[in-house]
Amino acid sequence: MSTISEKSLNTLPFTRSLVHTEDTYSLTRQQKRVLRLLSEGNSNKVIAARLKISEATVKAHMSEIFRTLNCQNRTQAALMGLCLRFGLPVNIITGDGEPMNGKSLSDH
Repeated sequence: MSTISEKSLNTLPFTRSLVHTEDTYSLTRQQKRVLRLLSEGNSNKVIAARLKISEATVKAHMSEIFRTLNCQNRTQAALMGLCLRFGLPVNIITGDGEPMNGKSLSDH
C-alpha cells in the first residue's frame, strides 16, 4: 500500500490550502465531541449513548454543526471533522479551500 507524500499533496489541483483546526470554528466542547464521534462513523443513536444525552440533543448539535461548518449533510460534516481533527486542508472537501457556504460539492 502506497502512502501519499507531502510532495504529491502539493500537486493536487487546488488553488489554496486552508488548514483549519477544530478551534477555528465556534463549536462548543460538546459539539466537538459530537463531530468527532460522527467522523468516526457513529449513528446519532450511538453518539447519544456514548455522550449520555438524548438523540434529540444530538440532532440539535448536528444542526448547529452543519450551520457552523456550512455543511449540507452528515457526510460533508464528517469529512470536515476529519480535516479539522487531523489538520488536513479543507479544500480536500470543497475543491477550492473555502467552507461550503451552502454549495454542494457538484457546484465546485
